[in-house]
Amino acid sequence: MKQTVLLFLMATTAVLGKESGSLQKTTPLRDGYVILGAGGTIRPAADPNHWEFLPREPLTDGRGRVQARTPISVLPSATLEKILATTQDDDTEFGVWLMARVTLYQQKNHLWAAHFVPTKTITKSPIPVPMPGNPDPNDTSILPKEVLERLKPEVVIDLTKIPTLLEARRDVALVNRTGFVIGRGPDRTFVLDGFGLQMEGLSFTLLPNTVLQQTEQIVDASPGRIRFRISGIVTRFKGQDYLLLQRATRTYTHGNFSR
Repeated sequence: MKQTVLLFLMATTAVLGKESGSLQKTTPLRDGYVILGAGGTIRPAADPNHWEFLPREPLTDGRGRVQARTPISVLPSATLEKILATTQDDDTEFGVWLMARVTLYQQKNHLWAAHFVPTKTITKSPIPVPMPGNPDPNDTSILPKEVLERLKPEVVIDLTKIPTLLEARRDVALVNRTGFVIGRGPDRTFVLDGFGLQMEGLSFTLLPNTVLQQTEQIVDASPGRIRFRISGIVTRFKGQDYLLLQRATRTYTHGNFSR
């Protein structure tokens, strides 16, 4: 009987240890998951002209999990440009409260920022607390717990940057448009096929997500150009247009139009 109980306890400990360990791992969040609000900081990435978000708390979609302070690439967008406009030139890392859509491309997460509020970290002043008459000389902390709690940093909205937010440029939806995905490797572009509507040649740099990854597989497997009917969100960052695909379906011309 004792042996059975011991084996049960060992098995339970192993399972709990495995689950506890899995909670500490960083695994990708699913494509399309929406973060309704997360506090953290944005800083320049190692690559030039790229930025990353470091969440203050862990992020999870119920399956994947990103640990706190794990850098996540922020995709180019009008919102990101507005975030950068609220910062000072000497800022290397600045606080935001971010609402964003998660994308997944080749097992790596990215964030497409939708809305944000600039924040700043302040330290609350401690409330005077009467000291005990005979403090323990062996106590390593001479401050009461209530004082230590009040000394923790607090994140608040940075009201000084609100006027800058009012000038944000809106993104637009591109629905049921046909065109071609061109380029190889990580640099892909969608070129609209205007069919005589004076839109020929209008192009957008494609942002990484699962729809793009699936589209690339079709393009790379074909020797010729393939026409797609797409829907997505068009955004602009530093004068360049970008497209976040939401749907891409291969279309067939049946010889009616040139490929």
